[in-house]
Amino acid sequence: MENIDDYCRWLREVVANSEKNPDDADLSYRAIDGFEEAMKSRMLVDVDLDKITIAAKCRRVGPREIGRELLLAMLDDFPQIESTWRNLSISSLAHERWLAVSAIQDERISFDLAKELAEKALDDKSSKVRLCAVDRVFVRYIESLLPAIKNREKVEKDRKVLQYIHWVLNHMEQT
Repeated sequence: MENIDDYCRWLREVVANSEKNPDDADLSYRAIDGFEEAMKSRMLVDVDLDKITIAAKCRRVGPREIGRELLLAMLDDFPQIESTWRNLSISSLAHERWLAVSAIQDERISFDLAKELAEKALDDKSSKVRLCAVDRVFVRYIESLLPAIKNREKVEKDRKVLQYIHWVLNHMEQT
């Protein structure tokens, strides 16, 4: 990342202009501060990563999107962030697992990590997470997971997920 100061200033402006809840704004600002400290020092310490991860795990959109963006922005500089995505994907909380699988669409997530996260999520207990996984397999065109999607088709009970599986299989098999 070329200019950390400009990027962090822009993120703070986004929070200031859009976040009405002071607690959510504070959570977002702490995440941005942790990101800025890590990027400038070129060292990722647990306290900085925790600030960002706490924001990313938030159920409310504002801090969650800031935290998610910061985790994605750090991937190139700190490969150990991949383990944070893996930990989110095995969380006991569905919204955290959804966060991990929804990030797959971003090209900053390596193809191998995207495949790993999607494969796990295809068998998730949450239909929302499974639906997102099927979608992200399609968006990233992870062709090697077509057999896993076909297997999911045989056992899927949620009508919406099953309809989307049929649509994805139809479109991916035609290309």
